[in-house]
Amino acid sequence: MNSEIDLPVPPLCAVRPETVITKDERVVLELSDGRKLIGALQSFDADEGQIEVSGKTQDSTKTLGMHEIRLMHAPEPRLWLPDEDSLLSPSKGVKVTTEPLEFEIEFNDHSTIDGSTFGFRNGRHGIHLFPVLEGKRYTHLFVPNGAIARHRIGKQLGQQLVKDRILSERDVAMVLLEQQEKRSESLGDVLTRNAIISPAALERAVKRQERMPHMQLGEILVEERMIERAELDNALAQQKQQRRKPLGELLVARGLVTAEDIQKSLASKYGVPYVNLREFPVDYVAAKSIGSSYARCHTVLPVHRFGSKLVVAMDDPTKGEVIDALHKQTGQIIEPVMAGREDILWAIDQYNRDHLEPKQKAQAARQTRAPGPKLRSKTRAPEIMDFISRAAGEGASYIHFECQGHNRGINVSFRIAERLEHRGNITASQQTAFLAQLKTQSRFPQALAHVPQRGELTLDLGGQTRTLPLHYLPCVDGREDYVLHCLPDASQDGFEHLDLSDEHLQRLIKLSDNRSGLILVTGPRGQGKSTTLRALFEHINGDTRKAWMVGEHPFAPPPNTRQLRADAHAFNATTQLKQLASADADAAFLPTVTDAATTQAMMEFVLGGRLALASTLSPRAADALTTLLHLGAPAYALAEGLRGVLGQRLARRLCTHCKERYHPAKDELIALAAEYHAESAPRDGAHNPTVHESIVAHWTEHYADMNGAFTLYRRRACPRCHHSGYSGRLPLHELLEMTAPLRQALLDGATNQALITLARQGGMKTLKQDGIEKLLQGQTDLAQVRAACTD
Repeated sequence: MNSEIDLPVPPLCAVRPETVITKDERVVLELSDGRKLIGALQSFDADEGQIEVSGKTQDSTKTLGMHEIRLMHAPEPRLWLPDEDSLLSPSKGVKVTTEPLEFEIEFNDHSTIDGSTFGFRNGRHGIHLFPVLEGKRYTHLFVPNGAIARHRIGKQLGQQLVKDRILSERDVAMVLLEQQEKRSESLGDVLTRNAIISPAALERAVKRQERMPHMQLGEILVEERMIERAELDNALAQQKQQRRKPLGELLVARGLVTAEDIQKSLASKYGVPYVNLREFPVDYVAAKSIGSSYARCHTVLPVHRFGSKLVVAMDDPTKGEVIDALHKQTGQIIEPVMAGREDILWAIDQYNRDHLEPKQKAQAARQTRAPGPKLRSKTRAPEIMDFISRAAGEGASYIHFECQGHNRGINVSFRIAERLEHRGNITASQQTAFLAQLKTQSRFPQALAHVPQRGELTLDLGGQTRTLPLHYLPCVDGREDYVLHCLPDASQDGFEHLDLSDEHLQRLIKLSDNRSGLILVTGPRGQGKSTTLRALFEHINGDTRKAWMVGEHPFAPPPNTRQLRADAHAFNATTQLKQLASADADAAFLPTVTDAATTQAMMEFVLGGRLALASTLSPRAADALTTLLHLGAPAYALAEGLRGVLGQRLARRLCTHCKERYHPAKDELIALAAEYHAESAPRDGAHNPTVHESIVAHWTEHYADMNGAFTLYRRRACPRCHHSGYSGRLPLHELLEMTAPLRQALLDGATNQALITLARQGGMKTLKQDGIEKLLQGQTDLAQVRAACTD
């Protein structure tokens, strides 16, 4: 009997002898060099990335790497047989679709294949498709990742939302137009930034395009032999990748759909079931088949077993490497289903807490019935990762574990946007076990005594080690606090996670493309400055510039970067910056600047023709200028070296699950416009109806619907947001760029208020103005904008 080859069957298809691929089955390989190879499949090794095929003779066996093939086709027809699994049904909160999906794959040589498929499987090395023949018959097609230039499976998201009757075609068309208009760079910007053409050549091409509007700019550049066709193709591809936001994010931001609507439509698009984990009966034994740390790290949870299959809830069922890893770890065929990220994290917490082993459950029941103080530490303590995952989901920067005394319980609070919010208790019976867990996993410089200490909590997140600072703070009355710093998530790197407006993003990128100068990010503590600076650092640290991290930062260095080793006893920024300057460094990323020595060394580094990134604790962008002057930065150095200051505050984001939409009255919009205008013109901001009307008219063009109606949101309450109406944090920004008037004012010794006035006159949009615009986008409300902008 032929043995099975480790290749997947279609989603929701039964694993039967007639559906699996076996050894010696005939396959057709199209090689990267254009040749075809027909033979008998001997093995498909996903670990080694190799395919073994034998020819007519034993000596003709060949082993090919995935990079050597363009596709593999097993043409033998198979019959699609549905799984007889009654649990994957609508009665259990599952939305199932078995319709074939459209697919289109464009190869690197620009040739394409398309058709319909019974779903797909993403593997570590490529995509497995199941092209439909007549009726329920299909074949097996594998295309390696390295051969794919572009691919599409299922309908476009907009088409799927219309098909699912979630949105109208008009709504989708409007948002697609907005997405098209919000590309981060024009084609000309891409070409000039990459030094493909000169600004003068671009100007000549643009003038010709004005005379011949029917011709595309790229075609003119090629026709005039200013660029090569390959250079145009690369620039267009880069421009396409730099769209500001995906369609789904724009639709949610506009309040047209919820994140859950998007996820359900994506499930239909990909042909995988959508599972409501708050209704689905999760199989606890299945859930325990992987570790909770791995589950939280990758947002996955096994929820059901059926025959040789393990059904796994994922927020992204296209994560082929995660599916492969789960298959290898459990030895079962992984059947991905889609669920919301928050629901998966909720389910992980719920089932880790509620589903104890039988002996533990019986013990817990006896303890619940027994009166008096017999409740002891046999009740299982919650895991530290339970709190860390919840804090990450809510955008918390710190977790406070406040011990109330020996065996009196622990209060747990999260620091969210400068507010300390209570998030539950660890009971007296769990306190000893929880503290033992916390101390075991932490590294303190010495045994805990009655003195404050700073240690490190080392976590294993799915094979990745992460270290979080942990502070031990004993109190005079015998109580003690443990404060855990939740560092920025490295998976959220990049500008796309900063919620910068398109205007701010383009201007910030332009500033960071300078070869020299100082860029500051400023704001009170806990306002996400480190996350913004890390994204900037990632942007400037490339093949053409060598950037260094100096001193201690609240996160690990990004991949492929260098961090200068600090002295064991002290951090001497002056010495280190001088060393970098003499060692041909292009840029340096410093911690928060709070002393005169670091300020002076930083300005000398900048004036030497290098770029520096740093932060201050100044409340506003213009205040950072005065702060550096007070720290000893010469006015001439600041006027010459400073490129810009990004002020940043965090507001609370409205809960996407319960926020309530409404249509504001004209008076409310006029009052909002008056508050917006008062930021730029404090003296007459409340007494200029003409200006207020023009602001509302401008907003109508950008934020109203076709009938001129605005849709705003107000908070409600639901269990997902702890009945607060808010979930997560929303950054507000103001970007001060150094202009000639500002430089002259610095040299003339202008006051702080004069600098603020000049910055506003120079076009700086304030924190509150940025917040009001994000309010108009449906992301927050006016109360939170005002609270975030209060100094």
